[in-house]
Amino acid sequence: MAIDRRGVQVIRGTDGLQPLQRQSQSVIGIVGTATTVPSGTYPVGEPYRVKGASEISEIDGTLGPALRHIFAQSRATVVAIRVAENSDRAMVRTAIWNAIPAFDMAQSRDGLVPRIYIVPDYTLDRPVSVSAIRVDTAGTGYDAASPPTVEIAAPTNQPNGIQATAVATVGSSGTVTGVTVTFSGVGYQQGSAPTVTISDPASGTTAAATATLAATPNPIISRLLARVNAEGKGGIVISGVGDAATTTAQAMTFKADWSDRRLYLIHPWVKVADPSGASVNAESAPFVAGLFAKNDSDSGIHATPSRQVLNLATGLSVDLPFDPNNPLADVNILNLGGVNTIVNYTGRRMIWGPRSTESNTSIWRYIMYVRQADRIVDALNRGYLQFIDQPLSADTVEAILDLGRTFLSEEEQIGAINNYIIEADSERNTETTMQNGEVHILMTFAPFIPLEKITVRLSISNNTQS
Repeated sequence: MAIDRRGVQVIRGTDGLQPLQRQSQSVIGIVGTATTVPSGTYPVGEPYRVKGASEISEIDGTLGPALRHIFAQSRATVVAIRVAENSDRAMVRTAIWNAIPAFDMAQSRDGLVPRIYIVPDYTLDRPVSVSAIRVDTAGTGYDAASPPTVEIAAPTNQPNGIQATAVATVGSSGTVTGVTVTFSGVGYQQGSAPTVTISDPASGTTAAATATLAATPNPIISRLLARVNAEGKGGIVISGVGDAATTTAQAMTFKADWSDRRLYLIHPWVKVADPSGASVNAESAPFVAGLFAKNDSDSGIHATPSRQVLNLATGLSVDLPFDPNNPLADVNILNLGGVNTIVNYTGRRMIWGPRSTESNTSIWRYIMYVRQADRIVDALNRGYLQFIDQPLSADTVEAILDLGRTFLSEEEQIGAINNYIIEADSERNTETTMQNGEVHILMTFAPFIPLEKITVRLSISNNTQS
C-alpha cells in the first residue's frame, strides 16, 4: 500500500476525556426550628447531613415533623439547617433568612448540593412589610443621573429584623418623581411604619416620603428563589400557599405574588395520625419534597411528579373535590393558575399537577423541564472544565461537541428528552472571540410534553346493516 507522505504524522486522540457526569437533582435542603436534637447533631446555623430516619424520631419544632414526613416517602438525601426555636416569629424568620446562605458549606463539607428547598411553616404567609413608599414632597435640585439615596429605618420592634431598601427616581425637572421598594424587609409590624429619609440635593430642597406597610410576598420564598436563580446555582423551591384552612381563593391570592419557573406551590395540607392516634393537620410541602426525591429515583427527574401517592396522609385539611373533568372545579382552577393540588383518589392522597408558577404561555410552566435543564447545565458546567486552558483548535471544539452529543444522546435514550441539537455557533465564533480564547456552542433540547387533556367526540350511529 502506498504511503501518502514522507515524515511524521501525529494524530491527537480524545480517549482521555472524561464523559459528562450527572449530578443529583434530588438532594433536599431544609431549614427548620428545633430545640431537642440528638447530642452532637444539627448545629445551629450550619448544614448537617441527616443520617436517616433513625436519628430524627425525637426532633421537635418545625424541623422534626418535616424530616419524618420526608423520610416516610423516600430514603432521600437531606441537608438540614437548624435555627433556634423562639416564640417571636419575626425573630425566627430573620434567623432563617440569615441561615439560607449556609447551604454553600454543604458542598465543601459533604459534596452535597441541595436542589429541592423547603422551609416548613415560614413560607406560608404574606407578612407585613414595606409595600410602597409615597412621595410627600418632591424636593428640588436633584440630578436624574445620580439619584438620591433612600434610607428606610430598620424594624423598631425587632432588633434582629432586616431593613427594607428602596431607590428614588428623579425627573427632568430635578424633582423626585417616585420611590420604588426593592426589598420589603423582615420584622416590620402593622402600626409601626418606618421613617423614610431621602438624601439632600447638592443645592435645593430635600424630598420627603412615607412608607406604607401591608401584606407582601413571603420574604423566605424570595430569599430561596434568589438563591436557586443565581448564576451557577439551580434547583427548585416547594411551598404551601397558606395554613390548613386556606381556601381556593386565598391560595390564588398567594399565587398572585409569584411568577417563577423554580417555584412549585402545593395545596392543601394533609391529615396524619399523631402519636396518640388522633388526626391532625400537617403541612404538605415536606411530603411532596420526599416524593420528588422518590420519583427521581424511580422514574427520573424528567418524569412528572403528578399522580404520586403520599404515604402517611389519611385525608385533606380542606374539602377539595377531585373533579378533573369539570373546568370550573377547584382542582382545575388551581392547577391552571399555577397551584398544584393534593387530592383524594381511590382512597389515597395523590399529587395532582406538574406546574411551576411560570405563566401558562411559557415553556417553563412545567417543573420537570426546569429540573431537566438544571441537570444538563450541571453536567456541562462540570464536564467542560477539562477543556479550560487546552489549545483552542478545531480538534478541541469537535471534542467539546462530541462529549455534548454523547451526553444528550444518552438523555434521549432514557426518555429524558425527545430530541436535541448541538453545534458550534457560527455567528458568535468570530475572529475576535477566538483570539480572546472563547468558543460558543449552540445547544437545544426538546422535552416530552405532558399530556394534560384528552378530548373524545362521541357519536351514535343508526347501523341498520345486518
